[in-house]
Amino acid sequence: MSDKGLALPGVQPPPPVPEAFSVSKINLYLKCPAAYYFRYVMNVRTPARSYMVFGTSLHAGIAYNLRKKIDSQVDLPLSEVQEFFSADWNYQRGQVLWEPGEDPGKLKDEGVRLLELYHTEVAPTIQPEIVEEMFEVKFEGVDYTFRGIIDLVDKSSGFVVDHKTSRKPPLASDVHKNLQLTAYALGNRVRTGEIEKGLRFDYIVRGRSPKIVRIETSRTSEDIDRF
Repeated sequence: MSDKGLALPGVQPPPPVPEAFSVSKINLYLKCPAAYYFRYVMNVRTPARSYMVFGTSLHAGIAYNLRKKIDSQVDLPLSEVQEFFSADWNYQRGQVLWEPGEDPGKLKDEGVRLLELYHTEVAPTIQPEIVEEMFEVKFEGVDYTFRGIIDLVDKSSGFVVDHKTSRKPPLASDVHKNLQLTAYALGNRVRTGEIEKGLRFDYIVRGRSPKIVRIETSRTSEDIDRF
């Protein structure tokens, strides 16, 4: 029986498989194939949670400063970075599915304080080479590609860096096998033709006593091939 004979009257076939894959798509598929199907094949979107948008806006403030620093080699005034974060947060908060008891104003104030912590402890140690640069990897014999965005390559250390926001510090063992850092190593090697000096997560840990946790790792050629 042909595929056409199996079609149901009035029912449209699902959209084609995406032409490009990313770490987020792979992770969602590994976690729940059904969720992947609805999100990326059927294009069913769900409202964002506050912690997701909070991290995105905090990330935007950090990137705003580092992007300017590529040429200037000087950090922006803290107040300017905080103002950029606040503007981004005020825009993004409208997309949030708020839980009872959540306070957008308190979250904004927390973000301002966390940016001060990052701007004081971490930003002065970094001289960015690239900030939020997209890469694409093509493979022989297939139609799809692999895409990603590298948060930061720090010229001072030679490390590929990704920023995370969390309520608890990560385990080093999880960082050493993290799929995202493996993908960034692949993307950076395709971009430069060289092996990076190392990989690092810079975690901004939320809470009553917020802190920065930096965990370094590396990837071998075997790790890249396995990915």
